[in-house]
Amino acid sequence: MLAICALPFLTAGQHKKSHTSTAECDPALWAHVWSPERLKKLADCVEVTGTVTECRRESDGDLHILLLPDKPYAGMLNAVNEKEKAGCLVIEIVCVGNGKEKKEKESCDGYKNHIQVPEVNDRIKVSGSLVTDLHHGWNEIHPVSRITRAGKKK
Repeated sequence: MLAICALPFLTAGQHKKSHTSTAECDPALWAHVWSPERLKKLADCVEVTGTVTECRRESDGDLHILLLPDKPYAGMLNAVNEKEKAGCLVIEIVCVGNGKEKKEKESCDGYKNHIQVPEVNDRIKVSGSLVTDLHHGWNEIHPVSRITRAGKKK
């Protein structure tokens, strides 16, 4: 069963208040993103906390996570996140599985993912690049550099 999440509508541009003070990102992970030109980078490194509402493996080898962001991070969402992802931010961990296409497989050659996969209802802190997926239109953290468990909501 899919958990639904929702936040009030946010206007474009609110993501510019990025939370980078403690974010830790690995720019080398971009070498393992297949067709990186499909992603428009909004910020090199951001941090967001929230609650996992869905996790699923994609055919490209990445793991998609839907994250209901805590209120201070709601500005990272755009109208497409609101409409098509029920107010959740898409989080992508690269190279969790094997991609089906040659370019997807090649992007993961020589890389072993060490990011621990969270479970639905986990409250987590995520660091990575904030991007807009140009194929879908929603905002994502992609690639994810780090995921840690977050404490209880304040």
